[in-house]
Amino acid sequence: MTMVKLISAFATVHVSLAALCAEIDLCGEWRLEGVDQSGAPVRCAPKDAPSEMLLSQFQHGMAMKMACEGWRAQRPRCMGTLFWQLNDDWPVASWSSIEYGGKWKSVQHMARRFFAAVAVVGGPDGAVKVLNDTAESVSGEVVLEYWTYGGRIVKAERFAVAAPPDSATKVGEISDVGTDAEPVFAVMTLKTSDG
Repeated sequence: MTMVKLISAFATVHVSLAALCAEIDLCGEWRLEGVDQSGAPVRCAPKDAPSEMLLSQFQHGMAMKMACEGWRAQRPRCMGTLFWQLNDDWPVASWSSIEYGGKWKSVQHMARRFFAAVAVVGGPDGAVKVLNDTAESVSGEVVLEYWTYGGRIVKAERFAVAAPPDSATKVGEISDVGTDAEPVFAVMTLKTSDG
């Protein structure tokens, strides 16, 4: 069983969400250890209804990110992704990406990144893929780091990238480096030759 939790570029969001929760006191408790003594995942417990509403919007964005990146990585089987529902007709807590008054919700902000023309993603099969929706080839490297929830890098790998136009190119595999005692998550960064 793989002990690596695939986070990809989401790791930045994960850590930022923890910092946000602590800074604006959304949660009764937030820990980054990943699991408690029984092995159950540690999560943020909202302290009140407004905090729960805001955290649900972050969760919505993260779920859409994982889904859209997964579908994009299945090229040529899946050649496009749209997400439902753009806006609300009245003030309500919903899965829309734009609220009733026209203000962007977190998923709309996140969509700018997860629909980037060039991106690196990881799939449930452990494949590391570079998505290139441009008309030009992309070259560079993917840096894959395995982090503990305590903030220590356990392992780092580099994969050369040569992604042709309009492609989802497999460049590597995620290693099984974590243990039950010390689970890890993977952070992937794409460094292109043009900066």
